[in-house]
Amino acid sequence: GLHTLVKDTTLASELARELSVPLFAGSAATQAYLAGDARGWANRENWAVMEIFEELAGIRVRPADL
Repeated sequence: GLHTLVKDTTLASELARELSVPLFAGSAATQAYLAGDARGWANRENWAVMEIFEELAGIRVRPADL
């Protein structure tokens, strides 16, 4: 679920920072997962953050039944 992804991407970002390795997409992914987690979606799967991106863009890309 998203809770695990928040933990893992946060750890990866921290390690990258310690090693002075840029992790541009990792930081963006962590923020997206944190946004989902803040909505109470901790147990939802990673694709749930697509709903956040859809809201930001004002479009729907998922099939109607999801």
